[in-house]
Amino acid sequence: MDQDLSDDYMHPQDSPERLDESEGSYDTIRSKHEDADASGSEEDGSEEHGGQLSPQDDSWSTSDVISDVFDQRVRVLAATLESVESRYASLSSKLTASEEQSASHMNRLEAADRASGRLKAHNESLKDREQILRQEVSRLQAQMQTCRIDTAISGSKLQQLLEEERLRTDRMRSLRDNALMQSTSTASIRASIFAAVAEAFSCSEEERKKKLRQLQLRWHPDKNPVLADLATEVSKMINEAIARMGSAS
Repeated sequence: MDQDLSDDYMHPQDSPERLDESEGSYDTIRSKHEDADASGSEEDGSEEHGGQLSPQDDSWSTSDVISDVFDQRVRVLAATLESVESRYASLSSKLTASEEQSASHMNRLEAADRASGRLKAHNESLKDREQILRQEVSRLQAQMQTCRIDTAISGSKLQQLLEEERLRTDRMRSLRDNALMQSTSTASIRASIFAAVAEAFSCSEEERKKKLRQLQLRWHPDKNPVLADLATEVSKMINEAIARMGSAS
C-alpha cells in the first residue's frame, strides 16, 4: 500500500518549474520571436531598417512573448491541477479503503481479544476443577489405604477368633463325647435298642415300619454330627436287632 501511495505523489520532474523549464522560459520564447522577426526583416529588406528592430516592433514582440509565456503557464498549471485532483481522488479512495480495512481489522482484533478472554477464563475454570479432582483423588486414595489396613487387621483378627472358636468347639465336643461314653455303656445302649426294636415288631406292620424308621433317623450319623462315632455304632446295633427280630419272626 505504501508503494501505491508513493506512486501517486508528483515526481519532481513533473513540477511546474520543471515543466516551465522544459517548454521554454521568457527569455527563450523572446529569443525565438526575435529570431523570427529578424528573419522576416531580412526578407522584407534590411536596408530600410538597417538590420535593427523599431521600438514599436520590440514592444509588440515583448507583449506577445509575455502572453505566450502566461498562456503556457496557465496550461501547465491547469494540467498540474487536473493531475493533482485526479491523484487526490485516487488517494482519497485508497484512504477510504484503507480506513475500512483498518476498521475490519480492528473488529477482528476485538473479536479475537474477546475469544481469547473467554478461552483464558475457561482454562482457569478447568485448572480449578482439575485441582479439586486431584485433591479428591488424593483423599480417596488415603481413605482406601486406611480401609485396606483396617480390612487386613480385621481379617487377621477374624481368622484368629475363628481358629480359637474351632479349637474351643473341638475341646467341648471331645469332652461331651467322653462324658457320654462314660455315662452310657455299650451294653445298656444295646439293650435299649433291642427293646425298642422288639416293641416295634409287636405292633402292626405299618406301625412297626414307622417306629423303626424313627429309630433309624434318630441315630443316623448325619443327624448327630457331634456324636458321629456313637451314632454309627448305634445304627449298626439297630440294623443287627432288626435282622435278628426279623429272622425270629
